[in-house]
Amino acid sequence: MLVVKLFNVFCKTQRFRISWNGCESREYAIHKSVRQGGVLSPYLINLYVNGLGVKLFASRIGCHIGHVATNNIWYADDLCLLAPSIYALQNMINICNHCQSS
Repeated sequence: MLVVKLFNVFCKTQRFRISWNGCESREYAIHKSVRQGGVLSPYLINLYVNGLGVKLFASRIGCHIGHVATNNIWYADDLCLLAPSIYALQNMINICNHCQSS
Protein backbone atom coordinates (compact mmCIF):
# COMPACT_ATOMS: atom_id res chain seq x y z
CA MET A 1 0.00 0.00 0.00
CA LEU A 2 2.89 2.34 0.77
CA VAL A 3 4.26 1.89 -2.75
CA VAL A 4 0.90 2.89 -4.24
CA LYS A 5 0.75 6.01 -2.04
CA LEU A 6 4.32 7.00 -2.96
CA PHE A 7 3.62 6.48 -6.64
CA ASN A 8 0.43 8.55 -6.37
CA VAL A 9 2.30 11.45 -4.73
CA PHE A 10 5.08 11.15 -7.32
CA CYS A 11 2.60 11.42 -10.20
CA LYS A 12 0.48 14.21 -8.73
CA THR A 13 3.37 16.49 -7.81
CA GLN A 14 5.13 16.52 -11.18
CA ARG A 15 5.06 19.70 -13.22
CA PHE A 16 5.97 20.04 -16.92
CA ARG A 17 6.88 22.64 -19.52
CA ILE A 18 6.94 22.46 -23.29
CA SER A 19 10.00 23.84 -24.99
CA TRP A 20 9.86 24.48 -28.74
CA ASN A 21 11.97 26.64 -31.00
CA GLY A 22 13.53 28.53 -28.09
CA CYS A 23 10.20 29.29 -26.38
CA GLU A 24 8.88 27.73 -23.18
CA SER A 25 5.30 27.27 -22.04
CA ARG A 26 3.95 27.93 -18.60
CA GLU A 27 4.38 25.13 -16.11
CA TYR A 28 1.46 22.69 -15.99
CA ALA A 29 0.43 19.36 -14.50
CA ILE A 30 -0.65 16.31 -16.46
CA HIS A 31 -3.46 14.42 -14.77
CA LYS A 32 -3.79 11.42 -17.12
CA SER A 33 -0.69 10.02 -18.72
CA VAL A 34 2.57 8.21 -18.25
CA ARG A 35 5.97 9.84 -18.60
CA GLN A 36 7.57 9.69 -22.03
CA GLY A 37 10.73 7.65 -21.59
CA GLY A 38 9.95 6.80 -17.97
CA VAL A 39 11.24 3.46 -16.70
CA LEU A 40 7.79 2.43 -15.43
CA SER A 41 5.86 3.82 -18.40
CA PRO A 42 5.74 0.64 -20.54
CA TYR A 43 4.44 -1.37 -17.58
CA LEU A 44 1.89 1.25 -16.59
CA ILE A 45 0.54 1.67 -20.12
CA ASN A 46 0.17 -2.12 -20.40
CA LEU A 47 -1.82 -2.21 -17.16
CA TYR A 48 -3.99 0.65 -18.35
CA VAL A 49 -4.76 -0.57 -21.87
CA ASN A 50 -4.94 -4.32 -21.25
CA GLY A 51 -8.66 -4.14 -20.43
CA LEU A 52 -9.35 -2.23 -23.63
CA GLY A 53 -7.54 -4.82 -25.75
CA VAL A 54 -9.53 -7.60 -24.09
CA LYS A 55 -12.84 -5.80 -24.71
CA LEU A 56 -11.99 -5.09 -28.34
CA PHE A 57 -10.99 -8.73 -28.93
CA ALA A 58 -14.13 -10.00 -27.17
CA SER A 59 -16.34 -7.84 -29.41
CA ARG A 60 -15.38 -10.06 -32.39
CA ILE A 61 -15.68 -6.94 -34.56
CA GLY A 62 -12.91 -6.47 -37.06
CA CYS A 63 -11.06 -8.31 -39.77
CA HIS A 64 -11.25 -12.10 -39.58
CA ILE A 65 -8.62 -14.62 -40.53
CA GLY A 66 -10.42 -17.92 -40.25
CA HIS A 67 -12.21 -17.82 -36.92
CA VAL A 68 -9.80 -15.33 -35.36
CA ALA A 69 -10.85 -11.68 -35.16
CA THR A 70 -7.99 -9.24 -35.53
CA ASN A 71 -9.13 -5.76 -34.73
CA ASN A 72 -6.39 -3.99 -32.79
CA ILE A 73 -2.63 -3.69 -32.96
CA TRP A 74 -0.61 -1.92 -30.26
CA TYR A 75 2.86 -0.47 -30.24
CA ALA A 76 3.72 1.25 -26.95
CA ASP A 77 0.86 3.72 -26.47
CA ASP A 78 -0.26 3.77 -30.12
CA LEU A 79 -3.33 1.84 -31.20
CA CYS A 80 -4.36 0.82 -34.70
CA LEU A 81 -7.95 -0.36 -35.15
CA LEU A 82 -8.67 -2.73 -38.06
CA ALA A 83 -12.22 -2.71 -39.37
CA PRO A 84 -13.96 -4.06 -42.47
CA SER A 85 -16.40 -1.12 -42.61
CA ILE A 86 -16.96 2.37 -41.28
CA TYR A 87 -19.77 1.02 -39.07
CA ALA A 88 -17.51 -1.61 -37.52
CA LEU A 89 -14.86 1.06 -36.94
CA GLN A 90 -17.42 3.29 -35.21
CA ASN A 91 -18.45 0.40 -32.95
CA MET A 92 -14.82 -0.15 -31.95
CA ILE A 93 -14.35 3.58 -31.31
CA ASN A 94 -17.44 3.44 -29.09
CA ILE A 95 -15.82 0.59 -27.12
CA CYS A 96 -12.67 2.71 -26.72
CA ASN A 97 -14.69 5.71 -25.55
CA HIS A 98 -16.66 3.60 -23.07
CA CYS A 99 -13.43 2.17 -21.61
CA GLN A 100 -11.95 5.66 -21.31
CA SER A 101 -14.94 6.97 -19.36
CA SER A 102 -15.06 3.94 -17.03
